[in-house]
Amino acid sequence: MNEFSKTREIDYLKLFEHVLKHKAFIVRYSILSGILFFLLSFIVKPSFSTYSVLLPYKSSNNLTGLMQSSLALGFPDQSDDYSRLYEELFEGYDFIVNVLDDLILDQNGSEISIYSYKYDDSLSEFRNNQIKSIIYEDLIKNNIVVGYDSYTGLVSIEVIFDDPILSSNVHSYLIKKFDLYLSDLKNQKLMIKNEALLSEKLKTKNQLNNLESKKRDFLERNKNILKSPFLSTELYNIERDIKLKESSFVALS
Repeated sequence: MNEFSKTREIDYLKLFEHVLKHKAFIVRYSILSGILFFLLSFIVKPSFSTYSVLLPYKSSNNLTGLMQSSLALGFPDQSDDYSRLYEELFEGYDFIVNVLDDLILDQNGSEISIYSYKYDDSLSEFRNNQIKSIIYEDLIKNNIVVGYDSYTGLVSIEVIFDDPILSSNVHSYLIKKFDLYLSDLKNQKLMIKNEALLSEKLKTKNQLNNLESKKRDFLERNKNILKSPFLSTELYNIERDIKLKESSFVALS
């Protein structure tokens, strides 16, 4: 059992003597470590990240329903569900690929696109759409990190590049474009809704015309309708269907 175990005290003089005894080893280790880290600073590229937190909101235009329809998902109308869709939309192929060719300033003050920044000669054998798919996968894996906190409902976005100015500018640009992307999705939803409404209105109008033609033909073929319970019932059913279609047509107008 050593002296420290017995007394629970440190003999600083012996400790200093021990350090001096091994000073050559300590100096060599410090120098080698310094050289190693110095070389690594040239080999390993530094990376710079920008970080922001978004609080998704439900607007008066019902953004929840917008994103559910855009992704064809049937989530209930709850904030944690539609907040989670921000993560999926932001990392979505449609959104990211549409900004690959946009020009953004780097630290040298030059305009550069994400596409040209990530492109290298190894991609030359692929077609353009394949190259964009490869770059998209690389961005999601190495440069863009999107997270969702189910407890707070917050969405975090981190953008990582080896150019600090480019990282910051890409981050700001993506958030700006994402806001426009959501607006475009809302407009697309409204257009689809209007087109579906017009299609349904035309369909109802045609059905109403067919029922009115059916009633005219029925009256021309049958003269003594009131004397026949069967014919009276048939006429009543036709007129009932006409009234229902008229109500539907008025509701769609």
